[in-house]
Amino acid sequence: MIKSMRKSTVFLAIALTIISILYLTVQHRENLILKGARDGYIFNGIYRDTQMNTFAVLEQTTKWQFRNADSMITGAYQKTDDPNFYLLYDRDRNEVGNARLSYAMPDGTSGLIYVTIHGKTLALDKITRNPMFVVENKQGE
Repeated sequence: MIKSMRKSTVFLAIALTIISILYLTVQHRENLILKGARDGYIFNGIYRDTQMNTFAVLEQTTKWQFRNADSMITGAYQKTDDPNFYLLYDRDRNEVGNARLSYAMPDGTSGLIYVTIHGKTLALDKITRNPMFVVENKQGE
């Protein structure tokens, strides 16, 4: 009987330890998500939808690029008072839209952004935190 009680006690201690670790992990992740909502998520990266509309952001240079089957727009973004809302400007400094980072995981590898370009809003999933830009080849250069 004493052996049985020891096994039960050990099992209970292991179960409580596992539950505590899981709880602390979830709590830590929630705190990081709340911090991102308050202070800004990691904006850097590539976002894409199922129609292959692609939005890339390089935070270090404030550059962005939007590509779809028909066109490509490259420009710079401007931060706003909302740490997850950005104004998008084309190369001629004309405002062409905005980007609203709805959420991003703390490591910056996944998330959701709403991008409005020329009045059309798209929901794009973050596929990587490492941006890649297409270089335009202009005639005569």
